[in-house]
Amino acid sequence: MDGAQIKTHNDSTLSIKAPKIIEDSGFRRASIAIIIRRIGAVDELLLIQRARSEKDPWSGQIACPGGGFEQKDEDLLATSIRETREETSLELTRDFCIGRLDDQQGRNNNAALSLAISAYVFRLPENVRVDQCITPNYEVEDTLWMPFGWLFESRRQIGYATPFRNTPYDGIDLTPDASLSSGRSGTVSYEQSPVLWGLTYRFLNQLVSRHLSAG
Repeated sequence: MDGAQIKTHNDSTLSIKAPKIIEDSGFRRASIAIIIRRIGAVDELLLIQRARSEKDPWSGQIACPGGGFEQKDEDLLATSIRETREETSLELTRDFCIGRLDDQQGRNNNAALSLAISAYVFRLPENVRVDQCITPNYEVEDTLWMPFGWLFESRRQIGYATPFRNTPYDGIDLTPDASLSSGRSGTVSYEQSPVLWGLTYRFLNQLVSRHLSAG
């Protein structure tokens, strides 16, 4: 399916099934915010590039705003709202939340962690002037808005070779259209960016699956 034909996400797809929740009490908890805005006839998703740090196992990677649950948080939805505010200064509210995806288990260097991550999907009202609201903090190197249709474009589906396993991970090439034609089809290396892969890829794949199942 051509991404050029898929410009918007059908919010009703999030209510097709209840999310699968990881209930293990021994797991640490975290949550992320998948944030959608509509510009004209096109939906876009907010992504961040994490700041580069030796202390961060996900240093420099493309992600959604998010982080660990803290005792002051009312629940995991509150965690995703707080983390988004801290990392980008964007103020979300519970009213903006349109659904929750299946929980995912965290991984580091291809090893499973005792960490459960939840993902909440938010749609921003069209009257919110987002570009004037975003100010990344020290944890964020950059922010970008990715057209929703890019998730479906076959030319952007790549293998992403990392030091963590012998076979490449599935990924999405986020090279801007103007440069993509000179392209990086096939497999790209861990040093090349921007590539969406890993946990963020798995969550956004859920969003794609629900969109297609409703279509």
